[in-house]
Amino acid sequence: MACVLFVCLHNAGRSQMSQALFERAAAGRHTALSAGTTPAERVHPEVVEAMRELGIDLYDRRPQLLTRELAEQADLIVTMGCGDQCPYIPGKRYLDWELLDPKGRPLEEVRATRDEIEQRVNALAAELDRGSYMRPGQQTRCDLSWIRNRSKMVLKGVAGPNRTPYGDGIMPDRDHSPARVALTKVPEITAIFWVLKLLTTGMGEAMSDFLGSKSVPIAGAIGIYGLGFAIWLQMRQREYRAPIYWFAVMMVAIFGTMMADGIHDGASIPYSVTTPLFALIMAAIFFFWYRSEGSLSIHSITTRRREGFYWATVLATFALGTAAGDLTATPLNLGFFPSALLFISIIAIPAVGWWRFDLNPIVAFWFAYIVTRPIGASFADWFSKPPSITGLGLGDGTVSGLALIAFIALVSYVAVTKVDVQGERHAARQPDRPLVLDAEVE
Repeated sequence: MACVLFVCLHNAGRSQMSQALFERAAAGRHTALSAGTTPAERVHPEVVEAMRELGIDLYDRRPQLLTRELAEQADLIVTMGCGDQCPYIPGKRYLDWELLDPKGRPLEEVRATRDEIEQRVNALAAELDRGSYMRPGQQTRCDLSWIRNRSKMVLKGVAGPNRTPYGDGIMPDRDHSPARVALTKVPEITAIFWVLKLLTTGMGEAMSDFLGSKSVPIAGAIGIYGLGFAIWLQMRQREYRAPIYWFAVMMVAIFGTMMADGIHDGASIPYSVTTPLFALIMAAIFFFWYRSEGSLSIHSITTRRREGFYWATVLATFALGTAAGDLTATPLNLGFFPSALLFISIIAIPAVGWWRFDLNPIVAFWFAYIVTRPIGASFADWFSKPPSITGLGLGDGTVSGLALIAFIALVSYVAVTKVDVQGERHAARQPDRPLVLDAEVE
């Protein structure tokens, strides 16, 4: 007998349907639990209605909080959109199902999700019947009452405190959770990541201006087809590869600059309009990304859909940063170097907030990611533009070439050393904070 834990964000839709349908398919041969990282108050009504059509009543079921102890009882953990909040437990088997969140969806779409889940759990039960996902001689314990009693003991001080689902500095089992480690499509966030990010922003600004000064049609073709090829190449990869990933970032930087400048110059729309416009576009992408996946963390970029949201966000941040940098430098008459200093002072906000005031690391990351764009672009313009407009006059071609040389050198370094590859190091540094368990105690 195997125990399967189904995990989603609110434990009010996908995971509840999965548990109920699995219990019916397994018919007592295996057991199931479900939980959520941020449980809702009740099961979504549209889910209750869809399941009643199959003779399964979820009305009285109550979403429960995911805890480490709950996860430890499972032999197999199936995650559904909980992002980087899903548990990392060594020795456990993992599956990640991409399923549409049924919350607020029309009944027809909820039925489609329900039917897809039914097909998946039927196949999973058959696999478990054949012994898949179980090690030889492995025993299972999936006793919910024991888990609740253990939680009460923790609250009374009889047992030691639990930790977050990430564990106490533990490392994931690479052999049994490859989708959580090996298939991450973006680099680790280190100092060299920010150096390369700044280089690509400056290089994108200078290259876009250089190509545009030679031939606008050729520049446009390079920007559009180069971006399409780079994203196509990146999406085909099964894991993070530094040369391909950073080539994609470089092309996004070039195209993002062209897009921002093209709208401003071609349509004569001032930067005071395009800057908030790009900010709204970026906010919309964040909204739909979070609504779909339940997390904006780059450590959860393990599926094609999440990667699509990621690259759309990156493109929006580059366009926004270009417009914001040009807004401060030209219409507001600050000049290039003072603009760079302004944005350096702004980027200190997320840095200090994360370091000293426990600012959410995902918020801090994207705040800093956005601001690095106008910093790099302002420095590139300061070096390349003529003194008559507050630059040093080195030229767009020279600055592009120097930035490209440094970029190739750094990308070659990380490609060889793999110092920026996510994996055990990321899991080992997860925060070690006590869990609040009172929400699951009756």
